[in-house]
Amino acid sequence: MVRLKKNMMKEYQVLQRLQDLNAEKCQFRKKSIKFLGHILSADGICPDPTKREAIKKMSQPTNITELKRFLGMVNFFRKFVPNLADMAEPLHAMLKADTTCTWGPNQEKAFERIKESLCNTPELTLYDCKKIFEC
Repeated sequence: MVRLKKNMMKEYQVLQRLQDLNAEKCQFRKKSIKFLGHILSADGICPDPTKREAIKKMSQPTNITELKRFLGMVNFFRKFVPNLADMAEPLHAMLKADTTCTWGPNQEKAFERIKESLCNTPELTLYDCKKIFEC
């Protein structure tokens, strides 16, 4: 009887909380959802295709502010791009205060390589503890 009362109380709390939430922002029984620039599903997580497309369409930065914006946007999705820090080194070198680095072939190559890597990244799958883990 005590367990039944506790369960009923928990159900009431859940229903009360759902009533307080903005129903228009809630999504139920979806196979996947957009959340903070990502697509989340039972299979895993990947960058939102609209964000990928925005990065793909970005033109070459023409000043430091645009370069910082690009690096910030790409860094948000760093978990999807292996060795991002190494790829972005020519771009980060331009941000150092004591250098007079100009946009050259190394920066262009890094810029295009990062965009390509992010646009072709696979979905990151969730860990399945029932499967055998191999190194």
